[in-house]
Amino acid sequence: HPESYGDCLDKGELPLVSLRVEEYQGMVFATFKDDIEPLVDFLGPAKKWIDLFMKQGAGYPIKVPGEHRFRFPGNWK
Repeated sequence: HPESYGDCLDKGELPLVSLRVEEYQGMVFATFKDDIEPLVDFLGPAKKWIDLFMKQGAGYPIKVPGEHRFRFPGNWK
């Protein structure tokens, strides 16, 4: 909603940064680090629990309303 900011926001002062993005079981993960291990390696043993959780919908996709935001120094989120 650019009109909400009037003349007080200069987008040139707030450049967007490209993120590395990967998907696992329909969930999207992003990281600022280019030199990080692949997501599936990072998830390690947690993959089996994610797989189990995502299969609980009896063939129907699980939907989680809303959004989650994190501040972090690096790695996959």
